[in-house]
Amino acid sequence: FKDFIDHRFPMLFPEYASKTIIPLYATISFDQDHVQEATNQQILAIRILGDILSFLNLKELKKKYFG
Repeated sequence: FKDFIDHRFPMLFPEYASKTIIPLYATISFDQDHVQEATNQQILAIRILGDILSFLNLKELKKKYFG
C-alpha cells in the first residue's frame, strides 16, 4: 500500500503530483501492534464504529501531514 502511494500513484495520477497525499487505513478494529506499524509507515489509522471515526495515531502524524 505504502509503495503504491509513494511510487505508482504519482505515475497514474500526475495531476496530484503537487498535492500531499495522506495514506489512511480504516477498519472497525485495530490492535496496538497494527496502530504502531501504521505509524511507523506514516499511514493514518482510523477506527470506524457506527458513524464515529476515531483517529488512532493522529497525534504522532499530525505534524507531518497537517503542519
